[in-house]
Amino acid sequence: MGQGDLTGLVIDNQIEILESIGEGGMGAVFKAIHRGWNQPMAVKVPHFHLADPSERERFLLEAHTWITLGIHPTS
Repeated sequence: MGQGDLTGLVIDNQIEILESIGEGGMGAVFKAIHRGWNQPMAVKVPHFHLADPSERERFLLEAHTWITLGIHPTS
């Protein structure tokens, strides 16, 4: 179920994955840094088994909730 080692991966030439933080039922969480803002952040990558549309919707709802609440898991 794991995502593998994404350390060093750069997303959109801005967000660099630094290390794995943990893994849960919905996905794996990685510590990252936004290069332009020099801001730490968490990046959650959904598990590959979330091919079912309802599971994807739950994942997106969770992400939207975090953003709406302004909660930063790396704080």
